Amino acid sequence: MNNVVMVIPDLEEGGHRAFDPIRMLDLSPTAISYWGRDLECRYANRACRDWLRVDPEILVGCSLGSVLDALDLDSHLEFVEAALLGEQRSVVQSFHEGFARRDGLVQYVPSVRGHVVDGLLIQISPTPSTLRFTRMPRGIGR
Repeated sequence: MNNVVMVIPDLEEGGHRAFDPIRMLDLSPTAISYWGRDLECRYANRACRDWLRVDPEILVGCSLGSVLDALDLDSHLEFVEAALLGEQRSVVQSFHEGFARRDGLVQYVPSVRGHVVDGLLIQISPTPSTLRFTRMPRGIGR
């Protein structure tokens, strides 16, 4: 996989710093994975470990069918099929979090180039009821 590095201004120091979109995706609490038209995983960020209990390095190269089967999410195949036809689908799903469960919004987003679906993005994010808000320490964000 190619890492694309861009330079953006660093407003605090007035200089420049490298910006790595892959690092940004890995910092996200949303599980993000990309699956090719053959439904083989091409990319998975670190949050996939939190949501799916599978290391992203293990996901890459796996077939989506085997992952859905292992996670007992066979009912999601209809959402995958819709995405492969160019239709975005979303569903709320419960996931294990230790001995508890938490709900996540699972989105199946088709990757369309021209008029052809060449893969799909799957993302899992907290539902509004599971979001935890904390106060920022003083001096941050000001």
